[in-house]
Amino acid sequence: MSEIPEEIKKKYPSIGTFNFPKTDKYYVEEVKKLDGIFVEDSNPVNECWKGFELIEKEDRNRQLRFCIYTRKRGTESWKWRQFSSIISFDKLKQLIQMIEKKKWFS
Repeated sequence: MSEIPEEIKKKYPSIGTFNFPKTDKYYVEEVKKLDGIFVEDSNPVNECWKGFELIEKEDRNRQLRFCIYTRKRGTESWKWRQFSSIISFDKLKQLIQMIEKKKWFS
């Protein structure tokens, strides 16, 4: 398994108040905690990291959001996406194991 790219890792610091990734269609909302877990699911044309974000708001409301970082192979900038997400059961199982290891369910 490949290592998650630094550009994506930097979007999930361990503590502090963060903003959701900026897109042209969604507002930016402050959250108390933002963490992410990802598995690689690339193909010969596109590089892709699929995963979950744990979002904890100031009122301690916790949410799980499926998202994708993708780019055409060899380009520099990763794009954040969440629409039309498809993932294999094997990749989903890996993500669930990561959630359990991070104790997001507790």
